[in-house]
Amino acid sequence: MRLNPPSVLILMVSLLLGARVACASTLVFDINGIIRDGSPGENTFITSTSGGAFANLGAGPSLTFSVGSLGAAMVSYFDAVSLNQVGEKVSFEFTGAFSNFNATTSLRFGLFNVNTGSLLTGDASASTSNDFVGYAGYMRIGRGTSAIADGTITQRSTGAGVTSLFTSSGGSNLATSVAAFNITNGQVYSGSFSIERSGVSEVKITTQFGSQTETLTLDADLPLVTSFNTIGFFGSVNSTFQPEIVFSKYNVTFTAVPEPGVSAVAVFGLGGGVLWARRRKSGRR
Repeated sequence: MRLNPPSVLILMVSLLLGARVACASTLVFDINGIIRDGSPGENTFITSTSGGAFANLGAGPSLTFSVGSLGAAMVSYFDAVSLNQVGEKVSFEFTGAFSNFNATTSLRFGLFNVNTGSLLTGDASASTSNDFVGYAGYMRIGRGTSAIADGTITQRSTGAGVTSLFTSSGGSNLATSVAAFNITNGQVYSGSFSIERSGVSEVKITTQFGSQTETLTLDADLPLVTSFNTIGFFGSVNSTFQPEIVFSKYNVTFTAVPEPGVSAVAVFGLGGGVLWARRRKSGRR
């Protein structure tokens, strides 16, 4: 197809005025990158008030997370990403085999941001003062095998005294009456937690577990969290059940969008190249 100069200019203007196309998603963290060896580079830790909780790497690779006798949280740190441009998105995705859940078991997962001075450097007690005071972000909360719609999507805020990463008292419930996870023990489930910059002062949160999907959009009524460097996963217990999840996938992806100036340079470069080629061809006639 030949493009005359007016057609090239129309193409250039259309590209500039149209929505910027997002780059392909980049994998910024995966199960192969989990380090649980006590070295300075260790990036995954558990916090629990009791014994028996663990996070162990296995063949495959796989990651086995057991909440012990009183419940536990697991955090993994990755290189920080920021949602600066509209359309940029960060997603936590997982697949795992779930066992020993019951109707009162609580399952929670989300994405958070914390400054480097507050990163854990070893497994810790959940009751340790100030472990998670500086963590801000979003999380999905729900019951294990119950069908009761009493789950929430919650924004976690920083603040003194908010020492447990997944406490609902440490933030604002953004959506209530969210369906429970309704887990069948022994089954494999896939899930995700995604945050997208959907507007200049707006983010969209999409959570998925099995066949359930929940979506909500937040504006600037609350201070938006748009930078992330932490995955959080939590499970609770009762006197009988100690839930365990064997993950085969535990990833974070980031979808970037080019800066407006970069897009403009690329478009004008394309148009200039087409015009130069046409003039060169015309000059040979």
